[in-house]
Amino acid sequence: LLYIASCFLGSLALQSHLLMLKATSFVHYGLYMFTYYSRWPKGNRQKYEDFMRIAFTFKLIALTQLGILGSSIVFNTPPYTLPSSISISEDLSIVGLVVAVLVASYGYYVSAMATKVLGVEGTYFGIELGFVKAEYGFVKKWPYSMYPHPMILGQVVAMVALHVALFREQYPWLLPLHCIFYLAHMLQEIYDIWEGEPWYKSDVKRN
Repeated sequence: LLYIASCFLGSLALQSHLLMLKATSFVHYGLYMFTYYSRWPKGNRQKYEDFMRIAFTFKLIALTQLGILGSSIVFNTPPYTLPSSISISEDLSIVGLVVAVLVASYGYYVSAMATKVLGVEGTYFGIELGFVKAEYGFVKKWPYSMYPHPMILGQVVAMVALHVALFREQYPWLLPLHCIFYLAHMLQEIYDIWEGEPWYKSDVKRN
C-alpha cells in the first residue's frame, strides 16, 4: 500500500498520470514469475494469501487504469476526467471499436472461465506451492479443452484487439508490454522454468 500511495502522490506532484501508470501496471507479472520460479511461500498459508491479495490488487489497478485510459481515448478527454459529452471521438472507427470490444470481451470471458474451472488457488500456483492437491493438466473442461493456456491467451487476444483499435496512437508501448510479460510467464509455465527440476522430467524418471 505504501508503494501504491507513493506512486499516486508522485503522479499528483508531477501532474502526470504516467508515473502511476508505468510504476504499477506490470508489478503483478513480476510477482507471478518470481513466485513460480522460487516456489515461495511454499507451505506458508498466511504468506500465500498475502501473495494472492497483493498480486490481485496490482492486477486490478492495472486493469482499472486500462479502463480509464480507454474511456479517455473513446470520448477524447484528458485521462482521469469526466467527459463533457457522451460522444465518441471522431478519430476512431466505430466499426473497428465495436469489433475490438467484441473480441476483447470474448478474450476476457475465456480467461475468466479458465479461472473459474481452475479455481482461485489453482490460478495462483496452488499446485506448485502445495496448497492444491492435483496433477498438472488436471482440468479438462472448457476452455482448457479447446485452447492452450486460455487464461493468458484470452487476455493477450483481448489486449491485442484493444491496442489496435484504441491504444496504439497515444500509448503504443502499454499493451504490447502487457502482452510480452504475459507471454514470458506463459513460456515459464510451459517449460516449467523454476529453480528445481521441471515436472515433465520428473514424470519421465518415474516412468
